[in-house]
Amino acid sequence: MENYKVQGMSRKIGAIGIMEPFVENICAESSHEAYFKIRSLLYFKNREHVHITSIYLITDDGMTLVEPRAYLEY
Repeated sequence: MENYKVQGMSRKIGAIGIMEPFVENICAESSHEAYFKIRSLLYFKNREHVHITSIYLITDDGMTLVEPRAYLEY
């Protein structure tokens, strides 16, 4: 398992046009899995329109930005 930091925007269900930023840390096998785990978690917490802007792989010597297409293509 690897640690990922996921950043993006979402809003409460029913909130019209009010997007709020989020930063979540999650353990996952891949950035693709982290992407879908965070989306599921936020939808479960009554959030909607989840827009993930970046995913970072957290390593011992810092963070590495995962290529944006890497978690959208499969």
